[in-house]
Amino acid sequence: MATARDIYQTPYYHYSSFALVAAAVHVVAGPKMMNMPMDLLMSAMIPFHGHLGMRLVLVDYVPDPSVHNVAMILLWIITVLAAIGLLKVTFTGPGITESFRYLWKKPISHTHDDQPKKT
Repeated sequence: MATARDIYQTPYYHYSSFALVAAAVHVVAGPKMMNMPMDLLMSAMIPFHGHLGMRLVLVDYVPDPSVHNVAMILLWIITVLAAIGLLKVTFTGPGITESFRYLWKKPISHTHDDQPKKT
């Protein structure tokens, strides 16, 4: 039971995919001076893209109006919480870009060379 509004949101879902691909390319090869603008873009695009995608899924698979309304409210709550969490990482943490880059860094060895060895 897709509405006209849902059908017109589909292009925005696809355009947000392109923005996320550009952000992924930046994570791999982008200069560090562009981290903050790209983190802000990802802080907006990741929840936006997820919200539109899940909205289309809910429209298709939740036909009961009362359950559909509850599902939409929960979707909005999850979207807002995801955006707040990503903005918190962007402004108070290492940033989304550096968080992703950290996944591919070589782990730090935790050996203590300054400790005397037991014999």
